[in-house]
Amino acid sequence: GCYWLHYLPADTYLSAHRIAIRIDAGTPSLTVTPSTIYPGGSVSVSGAVPPGSPGARLLFTKGTKDIPFREVSVNEWGLFSVSGVPTPGGSAPGTSKVTLIPTGTTEPERLVCSVRYSSALALTTAGELERATGAIERHAETVGPHADRQRYAADLWNELALALRRAEPPPPDREARESEAIERMFRLLDLAVRGGYHERAELETTPALAPFRSDPRFAALLARIPG
Repeated sequence: GCYWLHYLPADTYLSAHRIAIRIDAGTPSLTVTPSTIYPGGSVSVSGAVPPGSPGARLLFTKGTKDIPFREVSVNEWGLFSVSGVPTPGGSAPGTSKVTLIPTGTTEPERLVCSVRYSSALALTTAGELERATGAIERHAETVGPHADRQRYAADLWNELALALRRAEPPPPDREARESEAIERMFRLLDLAVRGGYHERAELETTPALAPFRSDPRFAALLARIPG
């Protein structure tokens, strides 16, 4: 089933100098729009499969017949969202519906990557910037050549740069550390886009990226996304 990560309150893990993570099993979830589905139409789908799953398969069911019609990739948390997916044509008796099944086997490496991401993000949000930097570096060890993981690694450097900008009192080396974090963020975003991460809408709307959209490197990044 699906997994979710639960953190202790910030004051708890700050005083204990550790982060507690609980992983619970659930079931895959799927939301389909519109609710009435027709053969030869299109749907928008979003949902979740277990973190570590390589992807998911959408099945179009008409009557008693299941037709696989779309493979979707998922992020580190097993989440996905796809718009304008064409449904198979043809006619058959019965009600049309879309169902979801995870594909492949859960990869422990991906789950480790998810947990390390969570730990690093929690430390960054809590303002423990020295420990956060080390956790972000450790997370990088599990990224590899995967575009979605590179995007999430970029997110951590993004959040660290913003946390350094907010820090009071400011660290004595804040300017240099912030500049390095931004440089690493753009380097990883570039790798992700070159590796196939083409979610233009996500890059254009994610609030944490707003301070950096005027940077020429961001415009160059979007220019490399097809379409």
